[in-house]
Amino acid sequence: MTYNIFISTGEVSGDFQGAALAQAIYREAKQQNIPLTIRALGGEKMAAAGVNLLGNTAGIGSIGLLEALPFILPSFLLQQKVKQYLQQTPPDLAILIDYVTPNIAMGQFIKRHLGIPIVYYIAPQEWVWEFQNNSQLITSFTDRILAIFPAEAQYYQKKAPKSPGWDIP
Repeated sequence: MTYNIFISTGEVSGDFQGAALAQAIYREAKQQNIPLTIRALGGEKMAAAGVNLLGNTAGIGSIGLLEALPFILPSFLLQQKVKQYLQQTPPDLAILIDYVTPNIAMGQFIKRHLGIPIVYYIAPQEWVWEFQNNSQLITSFTDRILAIFPAEAQYYQKKAPKSPGWDIP
């Protein structure tokens, strides 16, 4: 049986981090003789890492509200296509990388319709911004957040639901 992972990211930095993560997961799976397929929303770096892209987000990712306006419809349409694919071919695990608004929608969809574990790797940097309040929403649909900064781990731990199994390493 092949283990299937879905990774969702949109920005160039997420593509870079997703590629590094995919390479590490593939390496570990090979060492443990685990058949593995990774499918993703990502870019060229993830594709080069051996990930099967369900959609290339390189041309629709942006940072900033005004900068994002031209990409709202293309991003929405791509996400709808991928959600249909995921319902027909559910993965065993979903990994979300940053990309705040699209990944919140994707995470909620996955939790509601697929019921598979969701890991947020490099969660949105709300612990730095403090002007958005998506943190409790993010912790409501994730099973684990893999924080890369100690302050980030502490911030999301305070926002996390008090339920068994929820963790920030």
